[in-house]
Amino acid sequence: MQQAVKDHARDPFQQDVWDKLAKGMRYVTLDFADDKGEDELRDALTKLDEEQGTGGNRMYYFAVPPDAIGTLVAEIAQRRGADGWVRLIIEKPFGHDLASAEALNAEIKEHFAENEVFRIDHYLGKETVQNMLAL
Repeated sequence: MQQAVKDHARDPFQQDVWDKLAKGMRYVTLDFADDKGEDELRDALTKLDEEQGTGGNRMYYFAVPPDAIGTLVAEIAQRRGADGWVRLIIEKPFGHDLASAEALNAEIKEHFAENEVFRIDHYLGKETVQNMLAL
């Protein structure tokens, strides 16, 4: 990841800034339907809370197919801690049509308040994903 930032960043690379950012990064690969993966993610985030003092605050950026969103939302809700806040940023497409979008909204509302959920257009979200350093 460091090399990609060096190669593609718009601003000059600063090792001290990278070191601070990288200290808080974790990469966990998981299968959407595998409880073991979600447990590993929860454990990695809990460890990050202890190391970095993040207090249970979580932001999840969903750049996934619409069919995966409901599963992920339910899994995150199941493992949600009592401390901190949660924000879900869900990149469109959001469902396949009006009926599926409404059903997906209903699933999300079972677990999260509306002020915890942000829906972002795929095209408009492109800059956000490309500029993770700013995020």
